[in-house]
Amino acid sequence: MTVLFVIDRLTNSGAPRTAVAWLKGLGGLGHDCILATVAEGADELPAPDCCSRVRLDVPAAPGRVGRVARLRRLAMRVHADTVVSFGTELGLEAALAGVLLRRRTQVLTVLNLLPQDGAHLRYAPSWCFPRVGHVVTVNGLFRSLYLERYGFKPEEVTNIDERYELEAFLASRTATPAQPEHDLLCLRRLDVRKVGGAVGLVRFLRRLGRPLPGITVSFVGGGDHAELVEDELARGWQGTEPPRWRFLGVRSDIPTLIARSRVIAGSERCLVEAMAIGRPPLLLDDEGPVGFITRREFDDARATNFTRRPVRDDRLEETFLTTLGSGVLPDPVGLDQVRLLEARVGVERLQSMLLSGAGRPVSRGRAAVRVGLAMVWLAAAKARQRMRSQARERRTVGPEKHGNVPERSKEQQQNA
Repeated sequence: MTVLFVIDRLTNSGAPRTAVAWLKGLGGLGHDCILATVAEGADELPAPDCCSRVRLDVPAAPGRVGRVARLRRLAMRVHADTVVSFGTELGLEAALAGVLLRRRTQVLTVLNLLPQDGAHLRYAPSWCFPRVGHVVTVNGLFRSLYLERYGFKPEEVTNIDERYELEAFLASRTATPAQPEHDLLCLRRLDVRKVGGAVGLVRFLRRLGRPLPGITVSFVGGGDHAELVEDELARGWQGTEPPRWRFLGVRSDIPTLIARSRVIAGSERCLVEAMAIGRPPLLLDDEGPVGFITRREFDDARATNFTRRPVRDDRLEETFLTTLGSGVLPDPVGLDQVRLLEARVGVERLQSMLLSGAGRPVSRGRAAVRVGLAMVWLAAAKARQRMRSQARERRTVGPEKHGNVPERSKEQQQNA
């Protein structure tokens, strides 16, 4: 079976790493896999050797007919039996390319977005999501969201829990060093979707009201919104001594960085990797720290793929200071629990879906109309959101930054 994976680009984040893991798994099972990236930019992850690589480099914009046409031509050229895409907007374009094929190609869309991840998606009607083939989620939280909020039928959404490859991290499992290189290591992309968690972490450190001399806070991750974190760090610390901070950018030696740290802050995969090495995992959401993942809360957090915690920790500040000083978390996650994440069935379930034909659209004509309308709605919603943001920035910054200053007369220029 020939499977075409479509993704924006290979950033060091959740969806691309899931795609790479599935490509390796399906390639090992004997399937022909092709990886197509559509956005411009350098890769942060190496592409698997078991798949062919195609770079379309088409500017990202929902509703671009050119991108749909190129995806359709690519699927026809490689004789794709299945098109697997990641994300809502790209999923719509890839879905439309799939349903326009003459062959009975399957369409699978991996949705891993919550409403707050994109402001233009918060009020999107249910028909704006790719529903022409089959939807795949990577944890139970996302599946419940699409069932309860957006009206998906249970047979339209399949959840495939991620299987983590933790050999390199378990090999680095050691005791916390007495003099760590990083006291607090934040593993989180600093892009528009996730930078809020890093900003909230800085605000949390300021709220502690304790001097933090000699404490090193390091941020690891790509993204073009690091200046928001820098601005937050530059604000007053109410008479307390701020910590030292460093921005390390995109790194490939994550096991070494975690092993040389005392506390790890982040979500999803990076928390699992911290547990494998034996470091205290501090869960971040869009607003900042929520609490540590302990042995008692492991099962509930695992159900949401470590993106949510049952409740916020009311004593988080006290627990954080104690853990930061000792490097040991009370009631830590055990090695036996970490091993459960390695035993998850991921690629095998995906293969059974492909062989069963779950992603074949029932009516291709109706599906094409539905996807086209959804693309138009999302393009308009994104344009409205962009105009609101620009208007809000003008009110906040003032007209001079945007070049809306009227020309001065000669008398005014002479007086100036």
